[in-house]
Amino acid sequence: MVGNASPPESPLLDALANWVEQTDPGARCLPAISVGYTDSHAFRKAFPDCVAYGFFPIRHMSFQDVMPLPHARDERIDVRDLGFAVDCYRAVATALLG
Repeated sequence: MVGNASPPESPLLDALANWVEQTDPGARCLPAISVGYTDSHAFRKAFPDCVAYGFFPIRHMSFQDVMPLPHARDERIDVRDLGFAVDCYRAVATALLG
């Protein structure tokens, strides 16, 4: 399978970066490479102009705790981080769509 990516600059990334800065002053969005498969690949194939980033903010679980969990038998997330992500997505959607 051939990998693909979204552009490193976009209105979506600007909105995410603004939310991060407002939520945690001094913090920044940094690019990363996912070694696994994501649905973003299929969305970009079906909709060539689709911009998709695998962004899910976490605050209550450490990165080391989260990384082994996706698709594991005990996959889980702290409910406070779920609420944190909902706040992010709501703010980003409002910034982009009004």
